[in-house]
Amino acid sequence: MLTQRLITLTCFFLLCGCGSDHAPSAPVTVSDAWVRTPMPNATMTAGYLAMTNTTQSTLRVVGVTSPQFARVEIHETTLVDGTMRMRPVAYLDITAGDTLVLKPGAQHLMLIEPKQALDATTTVSLSVMIEDGSQIDLTLPVSQRAPNVQ
Repeated sequence: MLTQRLITLTCFFLLCGCGSDHAPSAPVTVSDAWVRTPMPNATMTAGYLAMTNTTQSTLRVVGVTSPQFARVEIHETTLVDGTMRMRPVAYLDITAGDTLVLKPGAQHLMLIEPKQALDATTTVSLSVMIEDGSQIDLTLPVSQRAPNVQ
């Protein structure tokens, strides 16, 4: 099944390039990606990023994985009866041409049970799964705060 998906995706990307003088653009561009440095002995941390949908249709993010964590969940923070709560969500939609921002206090990634120590000298590898079977592989820096914040 996985081999068939890889062959199909490879053929798709090869065909997209036929008859064109330039390479096809990625369906999603990513910016401002980072993972918060976990507290000592913490069993989880959070990841943040902005994803821009460059296609003409809605894309659905259906999962995220990392070889450095037991699991990664997509979470949202909501206010319930005056208390901020986090809860996992099954997917995130990115409408055509829009940017979905995962940030502290809102939608974000929960990276659970790290398999190694993380600090500002390390990076985290993530794979973002799209409902159509495509995948976006990322490497995020680890930082106490967003890298673009002074």
